Amino acid sequence: MKIITVFPSFANKGGAEDIAISIAQGLNTDGRPIILQHDTAVCEQYGNLNVEFEKFNVANVRKYHKQGGIFISHHRKSTTFLILISKLLFFNKLRVIHVAHNTFSSLKNFTLFPQYNIAVSKTVKENMISYFGLKEHYVEVIYNGLHDNYNPDNSCARINGNTINVLFLGRIVPEKRQIEFVSATKGKLNKNIRIYFGGKGKDFDNLRSTINNNPQYVMLGLIDVYKDLYKFDYVCLFSEKEGLPLSLIQGGMFHKPLLTNDIPQCLEINIDGYGGFVCHTWDDVIKCINTVPSPDSMEYLNYSNNSRAIFEKLFNYDAMIRNYKKYINSIDWN
Repeated sequence: MKIITVFPSFANKGGAEDIAISIAQGLNTDGRPIILQHDTAVCEQYGNLNVEFEKFNVANVRKYHKQGGIFISHHRKSTTFLILISKLLFFNKLRVIHVAHNTFSSLKNFTLFPQYNIAVSKTVKENMISYFGLKEHYVEVIYNGLHDNYNPDNSCARINGNTINVLFLGRIVPEKRQIEFVSATKGKLNKNIRIYFGGKGKDFDNLRSTINNNPQYVMLGLIDVYKDLYKFDYVCLFSEKEGLPLSLIQGGMFHKPLLTNDIPQCLEINIDGYGGFVCHTWDDVIKCINTVPSPDSMEYLNYSNNSRAIFEKLFNYDAMIRNYKKYINSIDWN
């Protein structure tokens, strides 16, 4: 099976980029995975992988089409381009699968989809049906899956045994609402609470200014997630919108109870009262964080084990690749 991955850019490391590469590696059975990208720059972390990056253009599409390639596109503009040139240049013969990672509310009339589509969550599928008008049977839900990097024998100590340490993991950008979170909670959290921000982004300096040296909020910058997650007690996320938040999947992988708001994408990972806590308002967030179970309690252990169980059932890498292969093999391209 020759899979050609299409993605805009790998100039920066990110969750969607990681997923696109891991799918390409898991599906490709014919030499090195081929990735077509709009940009030419590749960040150091991706440049060291056994992956071949090429320019996304008509010439390369034609080359791999002749070789029987299946194009898996992870970006709606790239998919729209593929559908257009398929109609204009390839007699509608390009084999294209679109993978939708996010919900959208714009450019409906300027977006084209193929007959075969994968949504990374039920919420994304609903958006494709209700906003873009796709028929339900044209969209398959396959959850993103991650390699299990948790080592139960790791003896890494918690940051501070006298505090409850919450990791707010993700890019520091308006959609993730880190600044709103600090503004809403500053001065209202119990003294034993510490919030750690793992990530960078365009709101980084503004977040630092909002924190204004308050010791309950710590900015870590980029972290090594699979090395550092052991140190924390909870993982939180209060985004305005998401596709399928990888930071929560990583939290579950590492047995961390989750603290989230109630957007549907989070609710597909965080089950309130089972693997974590769901908050509806900023007042709920404050009350929740101030009353979460202590990490040395049996109640915490139950939440921890349940969070891990959700990861194992729904979001592991092998299951994702099996589901992709099953879906692709079910397609009759003739």
